[in-house]
Amino acid sequence: MQFDGQVTATFGRHLLVRDTAGKEWRARPFGRRVAAVCGDEVRCEIDARHSEAYVVEVRPRRTCLSRSNLRGAAEPIVANLSLLLVTLAPVPEPDFFVVDRYLCAAASASIGASLVVNKCELGTSAGLGAELTAYAAMGYRWIECSRGHGLERSHRPVRRVGRGARRPVGCRQVLAGATHDS
Repeated sequence: MQFDGQVTATFGRHLLVRDTAGKEWRARPFGRRVAAVCGDEVRCEIDARHSEAYVVEVRPRRTCLSRSNLRGAAEPIVANLSLLLVTLAPVPEPDFFVVDRYLCAAASASIGASLVVNKCELGTSAGLGAELTAYAAMGYRWIECSRGHGLERSHRPVRRVGRGARRPVGCRQVLAGATHDS
């Protein structure tokens, strides 16, 4: 039996795929040439013997956020995004070089980007306020939020994407929102 789905998490060569009915399947790529990342739309075959699915085809990607590997080739990180939300907070002091890199990567991949200022209850320093004003002048939206509220102002669904590993303390979190209107 075959079904269509979307990759929701990757753990090395192990995947979680959500089918069109919303059921999560444990999956693995079928063969070495099948490489799927979070957000990929895929065709799967069910392996009833092992209670998992095999990803047999990755559909063409509308967008792809990539990084360079050690050989200088593009390595996809996440696919089919329409919005990248870069999260920063007043404490610890944000590294705006990292923020700029995320924004440039999104622009390079034709993915919209916005900033999420978390922990806004701590107040905004003059330096952070000046940076946010500069980003706004460049056309980037930013959303303030704090524990339990703030992201509802964004009209797009938001989900965390990652590779399943724990983040070290101080590491920036990237949120991605996908719209289904295109």
